[in-house]
Amino acid sequence: MKALERLHLWSEWMEATSHRPKTIRQYRYWLIRFAADTLVDPWEASEDDLVGYMGSMPKTGSSRHSFLQATKSYWKWAAPKTGRDPTARLHIRREPESKAPHIPPEILRDILREAFRKHQRRGWTILLMFATGARIGSLVAIRPEDVNLGDALLWIRESKGGRTYEIPLEKLSLAAASWLVEDARANDRELLVGVGAEQVRNWLRQARLAAGVPDRIWPHLLRHSFATELARVTDPETWRLAMGHADLSNYARYVHTDAERVRDAVSRVKL
Repeated sequence: MKALERLHLWSEWMEATSHRPKTIRQYRYWLIRFAADTLVDPWEASEDDLVGYMGSMPKTGSSRHSFLQATKSYWKWAAPKTGRDPTARLHIRREPESKAPHIPPEILRDILREAFRKHQRRGWTILLMFATGARIGSLVAIRPEDVNLGDALLWIRESKGGRTYEIPLEKLSLAAASWLVEDARANDRELLVGVGAEQVRNWLRQARLAAGVPDRIWPHLLRHSFATELARVTDPETWRLAMGHADLSNYARYVHTDAERVRDAVSRVKL
């Protein structure tokens, strides 16, 4: 079997195991680049081949980690067929992640005001993205039928890792979802927002500039902000479910514990 045929079978395996198309493309890129740079078929690669290749990469940045992630995925598929795994002992220690950035509420209000001033659909879209913590890719894939206004639930059909989950709609998110559903049906749109991710980024950038906010604001920052506020008011498992995460590995990034909260918590411990 030729190398490209194996890459094709590996790609089919990734699709079957719910890898996102973007992840599949990135993983294939790293395996093809490795083969092109080293003239070594990934199927025949040894641990020394992989170590030598990673050693040639910059020590800073994410290249080593990205390559190893792709290679480990390849060998998770290939190992049962070959009886070996040259990635088994390879690990890259990552620096501890810093606290996730978030948008101060007063800045977010200014941005929303300018978005609504430009067009209601812009304002409701940005508000829904914040008030549900939805990723931008998930947001633009929502269909009107994914919104259950009666039970105040939003179904996320496309998410990281291929997971689907429900988000309860509260006052702000329910108002945003209701307006967008009505607008989508009135204009015969198949999708709730009706534009792609790049257009939503442009809406957010234009609102930020109109509000006179000098710092860059990007869509995922709205998710960070929602996650940070949510971590302040609920327990870790509820937070995980609401954010659509597979585990709690990222939870600590969103817990901004201050001295006053620590004092309050300690004061509630009774003998």
